Amino acid sequence: MSYVNCIVLCETVWVLESAYDYGRKEIADTLERILSTHEIEVEDSEMTLAALQDYRRSLPTA
Repeated sequence: MSYVNCIVLCETVWVLESAYDYGRKEIADTLERILSTHEIEVEDSEMTLAALQDYRRSLPTA
């Protein structure tokens, strides 16, 4: 099992945005996949899921 802290998740978002030009929806989808992986334990998972929900709610609607 791997452990990921919140700073690593923030850095992941930054890299996906700045280096790979991921959009906000792609980033949210990627984070969701990371958070749902059973082999990965995320620091303060409840807070992280709540933050992801807030991030998704802030996405522009088409």
